[in-house]
Amino acid sequence: ISYILALSIMAAYVHLALRNSILMGLRLNDMALRDSLTKLRNRRFLSEFMEIETAAILRTWNPDASNTEPRSLGLIMLDIDHFKHVNDTHGHAAGDAVLTQVADRLLATARNPDLLIRWGGEEFVIVARETDRTPPFKLAERIRQAMEKEDFILPSGEKIHCTCSLGYSIFPFCGTKGMALTWEQVLSIADAGLYDAKQRGRNRTTGISLGGNGEDRVADIPHAVEHDLTGAERAGLVALTPSLLGTLPT
Repeated sequence: ISYILALSIMAAYVHLALRNSILMGLRLNDMALRDSLTKLRNRRFLSEFMEIETAAILRTWNPDASNTEPRSLGLIMLDIDHFKHVNDTHGHAAGDAVLTQVADRLLATARNPDLLIRWGGEEFVIVARETDRTPPFKLAERIRQAMEKEDFILPSGEKIHCTCSLGYSIFPFCGTKGMALTWEQVLSIADAGLYDAKQRGRNRTTGISLGGNGEDRVADIPHAVEHDLTGAERAGLVALTPSLLGTLPT
């Protein structure tokens, strides 16, 4: 009886140790896929997630898939305006406070299925999931307004006003040629929209979608957008949707 009891106790300890080891491994893996400051998911998580998610999205665009409604992803790039000035004037602790509050406002504004990523520095990526072919203009505008609506509170108690600029696009970029561009290329197109919003004066959004002449030249679009966005728009490869302040649609 004593022997069996000792074996039972040992087995319980081994089970507990194994369980704790598994839990610890899961926690460490989760930590590796989260940004340590904002607690949002990080760039590595996005890469792993999008590999699976985009494959599932493209399957819904398969003409042989029966009873499947094609799905899309909205990709949004966000950059905090004049963030370097915050760090230079108020210190890096103040900058960190702004970043964490940006993350909080993103969590409060985005929908439950959406994915929020700290891309790096003062840049964030929002992946709008389960969307139709409508570019995520409404979500981008809601986020922009959420950032400018209230001041940010610094560790000193001082309040400062910050805004953000956003660029967005949609994956697949071309519905008839879903595999023509990767999600990374579409994110680069959204980044070009972000740069355009900055050029227009900041605190704005710019969407980039397929132009009337773009379907036959989809593969050329990333290079054209990166090097001459105005020329790409003029040639009809892409269409731009720049926002005006305070134009959130109902």
